[in-house]
Amino acid sequence: MTCSKSFALGRWRGAMGRPLYVPLADAVCRLSYADGHDNGRAERAERDAARRMKGRR
Repeated sequence: MTCSKSFALGRWRGAMGRPLYVPLADAVCRLSYADGHDNGRAERAERDAARRMKGRR
């Protein structure tokens, strides 16, 4: 698995609220996966904040 796929997998898991730790194959680039997970969590937090603020104007 390439590092870009590892990043995408981590990003998806982070955006879906899944935990960082999963048993992964040796082919996964763990640094890219962790970076993607952090990125996905940040995107989820932004969406949740925007959703909460939507009706408060």
